[in-house]
Amino acid sequence: MKSGTRTTTRTGLLASIALAALLALGAVAPAQSVPVPAPEPMPSGVGGKVTAVPNPCPFHGCKREPVRAIVAAWQDGRMVAWSRTRRGGRYAMDLRPGRYSLAAYPRARRIFCEPEVVRVPQGQRVRANIGCLKGLPTA
Repeated sequence: MKSGTRTTTRTGLLASIALAALLALGAVAPAQSVPVPAPEPMPSGVGGKVTAVPNPCPFHGCKREPVRAIVAAWQDGRMVAWSRTRRGGRYAMDLRPGRYSLAAYPRARRIFCEPEVVRVPQGQRVRANIGCLKGLPTA
């Protein structure tokens, strides 16, 4: 045998003896199973579309068009979350359970949106479409 092999064998043997001694003394606990955390609950939230119709609408059933906007969720006078609309005026955001007022702030001028009040239950996503008027507001 070569001396390098003998040293490696001796080192491995000494490590095994040291580990056995530590286990016998209780200084090192054997590997234990680690509890796996429960999966996170599905996030609560809100999503929908921001759309506008012409004002005044010249005929019944004017086509709704998507609006580019920032949608903010307000609770107790504080903005707690916001989202930008995507293609088709769609938006989505995660929210804790509770009651919120959703306000859309369009990028274009002369689009006026009504706030929408929603209640978000635990673990559910609520649909809230926000309607807007394009043009001058009527008194």
